[in-house]
Amino acid sequence: MNNTSLCNFFILAVCLAVCLSGCTNYLKMMERGEFDMVFYRSLDKMEGKKNKREKDVLAAEEAFARANARDMGRIEALQGRTDEQSLNEMLRLTERIERRQSRLQPFLPLRDKKGYTAHFELVNPHEYADEAARNLYGIYLQEANLLMERGEKGDKIAARRAHDLYLKAESLIPGTVEVKHGLEDSKYFGTSRVYMQVVNRTNKVLPSGLEETLTNINFSEFRNTWQEFSSRSRQNDDYLMEIELSDIQLSPERIVERQYELKEVVEKKNSSDTTTTTETVYATVTEFTLQKSAVINANVLIKDLRDDKIVHREPVFSTYQFENVVNSYQGDLRAIPKKLPIGGSLNFPLESEMIYKAGENLKDRIIDYVSKFDL
Repeated sequence: MNNTSLCNFFILAVCLAVCLSGCTNYLKMMERGEFDMVFYRSLDKMEGKKNKREKDVLAAEEAFARANARDMGRIEALQGRTDEQSLNEMLRLTERIERRQSRLQPFLPLRDKKGYTAHFELVNPHEYADEAARNLYGIYLQEANLLMERGEKGDKIAARRAHDLYLKAESLIPGTVEVKHGLEDSKYFGTSRVYMQVVNRTNKVLPSGLEETLTNINFSEFRNTWQEFSSRSRQNDDYLMEIELSDIQLSPERIVERQYELKEVVEKKNSSDTTTTTETVYATVTEFTLQKSAVINANVLIKDLRDDKIVHREPVFSTYQFENVVNSYQGDLRAIPKKLPIGGSLNFPLESEMIYKAGENLKDRIIDYVSKFDL
C-alpha cells in the first residue's frame, strides 16, 4: 500500500470517528476488523432511500476501502505459491472482492443528503483469479490422471475420486478435451454394474410377469450414480444380485359372517288425502368378510463376480392381505343407509394373483435393502 493510500485511510478514519459518534456499532465492528459486516449493513440501510445518512455513506466508504485493501494485500502475499490451499484461498478472496464490488455498483455515485460523494477505488482481481485457476486446474488434472491409473486396473474408489477431481478442473477451465475424456473414463471405470436375476426355489410356478417385475426396477431414482442395475447379463458386469425366492405360503380361504338388524323411521304419504304419517321399517343385514393372505420369503444375495464371493446377504419377505366385505339383506331396503354397499362377489382371487401381489410388495423390500449398501 503506497503513502497516498495510507493518508486517505487516515483522513477517512478521522472523519468516520467524528461523524459516527452516535453510531458506536459501526465503530466497534470496524475496530474488530468486521469490515464486510459494516459495508453490507450500511448498504442495506441505504437501499431504496433518496436521502442517505452521512454516517451510512461514510461507513460504506471506509469499510469498502479497508476490506479491499486487506484482501488485495493477502492476495499479493499469496502470489508465487502453488500449493492447493493457497490457490483456493486466492480464488475465495477474488470472489469476495468481486461480490463486494458488484453489490456496490447500483449505489454509485453514492452521495449523502448533504451532498458529499463517497470515493470508491475499484480493483481488478481477475488476473490473480485466472492465474490461480490455471495452477489449480493443473494440480487437479495431475492428481486425477494418477488416480485413473489405479482406476483402470479395477480400483473403483480411485476412479470415483478421479471423477470428482475432473469435475473440479472442469469448473475452473470448462470445455477442455482432456477433462472431457477424463470424465468419461472415470465414470466408466468407477461404475459398479449389477446383473439382477430371480431364482425360484419354491415348489410353486411363478405367475407370468413376476420375474420381470422384480428385476425391472429403476434404481437410478433410489441409488447413487455409481451403480448400474440391469436384468440383462453383460460381459463387464461386476456383481450379480440374486433374488432367491425360498418359500411361498398361501393361507386358507376364510369367510367371517355376521348378522345385524337395522331399523329406520320413514315418512309415509296417505293416498286418500295429503296427510303424512311415519312408520318404522326393518332389515336384516348379513355381512361376509373374505380373507386370504400370501407370504413370499426370499433372500437377496450380492455376489462379487471378480472373485465369486458373496458380499451381501439379506433375508426379506413380503405379505399381501386380501380382504373384501360383501353385504346382503332381507327386509325393507329403506332401513339400510345409502353409504352401506349391498351386493358383490363372494369369489376369492386366483392363487397366481395373490402371489403376484405379494411379489409387487417384495419389490419395495428389495429397493429398501439395496438403498443401504454401496458397491
